[in-house]
Amino acid sequence: MKHIYKEAQKRNITIYPFQKDRFHNTDKDHIIPENKLKELTDKQFKKYLDALCYIHNDNAGGYNGWTNAHKIFEELGFKKIEQRSGHRIFESYVFEPEEIPQFKGTLKQLDNLTIIK
Repeated sequence: MKHIYKEAQKRNITIYPFQKDRFHNTDKDHIIPENKLKELTDKQFKKYLDALCYIHNDNAGGYNGWTNAHKIFEELGFKKIEQRSGHRIFESYVFEPEEIPQFKGTLKQLDNLTIIK
């Protein structure tokens, strides 16, 4: 969360105490890594902060309901995960960075690669 506060401070965005309470209760899956956070435009960053607040609301619809947070997460590239339990479907969103391309060669070629630690 500290990197979100620092980024907000750099962009001159005020975070109020009631927002901090919600941010501290945020699920770790909803936090964008620092390097990806810096790539967001000011408008996207403000929407992301709004989504972090909206996700904790009890109401689903309306201007600040959690369904609006889901829409913002989708816009920002979060992955939607659905779980079924009986007749209900539970949706959650996870931020996953791009997948690292895997090596597709022979074992001999793999042995020739150097590994940097």
